[in-house]
Amino acid sequence: MTTTDRASAPVTGAGTGAADAAARFAHDGWTVVPGVLTPDEVVRLRDDVEASLALARLPFAMGHVLPNASIEAPRTTWVLHHPSVVDAVKRCLGVDVLQFTMEAGAHRNATSVWHKDTGEHAMELGYYGCDPIGCDDCRVVKVGLYLQDHRDGTGLRVRERSHRTARLDEGREIVLDTGAGDAVLFDVRLTHMGEMPSKVDRALEKAARTLPAGRRPGAVAHARRISLRALRREQRLAMFFAYGPVGERTITYGRRNLARQIEQTGRPAVTISPQLEDALRTSGVRPLPVDDGAA
Repeated sequence: MTTTDRASAPVTGAGTGAADAAARFAHDGWTVVPGVLTPDEVVRLRDDVEASLALARLPFAMGHVLPNASIEAPRTTWVLHHPSVVDAVKRCLGVDVLQFTMEAGAHRNATSVWHKDTGEHAMELGYYGCDPIGCDDCRVVKVGLYLQDHRDGTGLRVRERSHRTARLDEGREIVLDTGAGDAVLFDVRLTHMGEMPSKVDRALEKAARTLPAGRRPGAVAHARRISLRALRREQRLAMFFAYGPVGERTITYGRRNLARQIEQTGRPAVTISPQLEDALRTSGVRPLPVDDGAA
């Protein structure tokens, strides 16, 4: 396992040429963009994520998430058309116009295991509706905005060039060293993992087994939040959202992923606000076309 610092990671900054950025991203499957958000914007987004989760949330992986955030968490949607974010994704894909997939979620304290974000765990044939490995049209990029520092080995882990294989155990493991306001961009086919559950987390999970099954996820998420406070550790907040190049593969990914988000929230909301649609279009991002079958 190799821990990279921000200097040695494949960093895509404002001075990186578009052709170089696109070629490097296609090869590596991920990149770090330092300082996408200013310190004031980090504070703002932390407040917006916490406020959104106070209104609606789902227990998930020992933490809380709010899927379909472009609709369910309107306070956070300014990041979806943030100029630095949109520009970084365009350079990594080598395109002038992006397709928004409607995949967007607010996260707090969620843990993880090795996985890909292609959705085979959620539905047959995953979000693309086909085998995406080796398919040049399957190029959806996930943006992870981390709202606290991860310099202690607890940052996102990726497997080098694993977007070229269906296996979860292939590729050199790299632990990313990121700061609050940095963005990690990665191909959704890339094998990756967030924070692993600690011994304390496992103990909380074990204690929750005395509760009815339906109450356990929420109880563990609540207890983990309290334990982090007791340890004087920052709540781990993040926003994740995805874009792709304009095309049918990206639209299929978006519509099938949206169906998953609707199932999770139980609220069939598929249309973004006119204000968000205008802001996306002004930024060179196309909203996801409404699918009559999904509505």
